[in-house]
Amino acid sequence: MCNYSVPFDYDGHKFVWVEFLNENERCLCVYYFEREKKYEKKLDKRFGHISHCKILPNDKIFIVRKMNECEILRIDENFPVEKSFKNPGDEIIAIDVFYNLSRGIINIENNNNLNNNIPINDIDNVKIFHKEKYTNVLENIPSRRLDIEMNNIDEINNTEENMSISLLDLDGNVNVFENNNVARRFNMYEIKDISEDFKAKQFFSMGYPYYIKQSHSHFAISTDHGVFIIKKD
Repeated sequence: MCNYSVPFDYDGHKFVWVEFLNENERCLCVYYFEREKKYEKKLDKRFGHISHCKILPNDKIFIVRKMNECEILRIDENFPVEKSFKNPGDEIIAIDVFYNLSRGIINIENNNNLNNNIPINDIDNVKIFHKEKYTNVLENIPSRRLDIEMNNIDEINNTEENMSISLLDLDGNVNVFENNNVARRFNMYEIKDISEDFKAKQFFSMGYPYYIKQSHSHFAISTDHGVFIIKKD
């Protein structure tokens, strides 16, 4: 890596960052640890500033450039564009990649005192779920086997078909990209339950780093006034 690098994302297998070689030259870089290979894409000024970047399934990355232009690139020698769209709003200030997980089953091993097929409704809470209800079983299961079971569920569910990308922009819009389409879900200034005082002061005027996180039932959005938890319709 060069001395001036900006990291964006790491998923345990791939690391993505931008290298600033000099005043005029930049590279979008991905290092694939299992292949011990670095992929590079030279960027000129016309490409614009990359403000957000996330690793996606199937050797792809999602980037936001020129403030509100979105692209899904395949990690390859030439980084071909597989999908591009423009955010239906102003500058994107935060993104989140979420996977809509269906009900799954983990078979953790034969045990005389427990139904082996354990339903999983929320992969984010799977470890807590097991620890609370199945501690006596987990103690007798080799940790490596349990790790394999967990990894298999991630591989099944973390797919493009289940993927949902949340886009928060400066105007308070929350847009969601899924099933190859982007659509507005809501605008924070139009939510009746949010105080007019907060709206008058504006949510994103101080220039902090802002965040959006999506779950199965809610959005969490950080603002100048704190975090708002907004329930999905």
